[in-house]
Amino acid sequence: MCRFLLVKFNKDISPKTLLEEFAQMCQESKTEEGDWQGDGWGVAWYGENTWEVRKSLLPIWEERKKFGKVPKTRILVVHARSATFPEHKGNIDYNEPYLSGDYCYVFNGMVQGVRLVAEGQIGAQKVWSLLQKELTTNEPLRALENISEMLRKNSRSIKGLNVALATKDNFFVLFGKQGNGDYFTLRKLLNGDLKIVCSEEIGNFKFEKMREGEVIAL
Repeated sequence: MCRFLLVKFNKDISPKTLLEEFAQMCQESKTEEGDWQGDGWGVAWYGENTWEVRKSLLPIWEERKKFGKVPKTRILVVHARSATFPEHKGNIDYNEPYLSGDYCYVFNGMVQGVRLVAEGQIGAQKVWSLLQKELTTNEPLRALENISEMLRKNSRSIKGLNVALATKDNFFVLFGKQGNGDYFTLRKLLNGDLKIVCSEEIGNFKFEKMREGEVIAL
């Protein structure tokens, strides 16, 4: 149960202000159980010819001094983690975003009783493993749709299922919320040259809520 932010600009722009706004939201946000979003964070951006990623085990709001070191970019992906189980805290390998080839991936959700074989130690890693297999034969939107259907049919319960992929040009997002409450609801902003998907509203932007089950490409 985490928070994530994806931003697409039409030109290279410094993301410092957006990172500050996202950090403030994460500091104030709580899960439905009252847990914080302070079990580490990560940021990824597309550089010259490849993805770059930086991760930390500290709460994102305690590391604002690092935001200015993220260079100008057209594609930005940020993730703040709330670990579900104590034994899954304190491991930088669990922190997102995850990278593989052209793709950058983030996950926010709670899927229980999954009856599928997948690689990984935590839920985010297992969903990523399943998604990578889908991407070998399907384009991103179809792969996300297939993952949604697969998990709905092979899980005991789904309280939240939000999955996002980014490439150097676009991002693709699945809003598969299932549970009650508003915690897992994703917001989107389509404002000409600026496109944002975020777990909660940030800044002074006018967001709209995504529809449950919606899969979009931006």
